[in-house]
Amino acid sequence: MVAGTGVGFAIPVDQVRKFIQLALKASSNTRSSSPVSSASPTDPYILADNPTNSESGTQRRYLGLVMRTLTPELAFELASRGGQHFVELNGVLIHAVLRNSPAQKAGLRAGDVIVAIDGLPITNAQQVYTATESREQLTITIVRQGKRITIDHIQTEKI
Repeated sequence: MVAGTGVGFAIPVDQVRKFIQLALKASSNTRSSSPVSSASPTDPYILADNPTNSESGTQRRYLGLVMRTLTPELAFELASRGGQHFVELNGVLIHAVLRNSPAQKAGLRAGDVIVAIDGLPITNAQQVYTATESREQLTITIVRQGKRITIDHIQTEKI
C-alpha cells in the first residue's frame, strides 16, 4: 500500500460481490417468481429468518463506521509508519466513526478493532455489514489499546 497525495476511495470486493448478487437476484425476480438465495445456509452471519434482513426487502441498517479488514500485513504496515501496534492481528479496524452515528453514541473510536459481534468472531468487514443489516441491536467486542472491551446494546439505525 502506497500513500499518495489526495484522497482515494475504494469499495471492498466483498461489498461489490454482494451488490452484484443482489442485483442479479432482483433482476431474476422481475423475470421469475422464484427467488434465488445467495446466502450460504451455514453462514452464521446471515439470518434468513430475521425480518430485518436486508435480503428480505426491508430497509437497510447502519452503525456509522468506516472500517477495513485488519490483516497481519495491514497491521505491520500501520505499525511501521509509526501508528499503533495491534495486539489482535485479525478483526476489523475502525478507521473513522461518523458524527452522531450509533457507533459514536456507543463509544466506538477510530483505532478500535472489532473482534466479535454477539459472541461470534469477526474476521472481515463483510461480517460487520451483515450483522448490522440483520439486527436492531448488537453487542460488540473490541480491542482498544490492547484491552478487550465489550459494548452491549448498541442500537443500529435504519438508513
